[in-house]
Amino acid sequence: MSSKFEVIFVSNDRDESSFQQYFRQMPWHAIPYYGETRDLLSEMYRVRGIPYLVILGPDGRKISDKGREVIMEGKLERLIAS
Repeated sequence: MSSKFEVIFVSNDRDESSFQQYFRQMPWHAIPYYGETRDLLSEMYRVRGIPYLVILGPDGRKISDKGREVIMEGKLERLIAS
């Protein structure tokens, strides 16, 4: 399944130190803490709290904004297969 999707972390932490502390333990890519991209993505996907996980298709369209629930309930494979 790992070849079918990729995780890209967009931090909504209060400061860069918190971001670095969390991110250094993770196996995925991340958008830099500073810069417009992080703010634009948070606005685009209406991030209102953390954790918040959005699942996007290969074309960049939103598949689900309930990504955490999808994963916790074991529904990710079915979702990305459709």
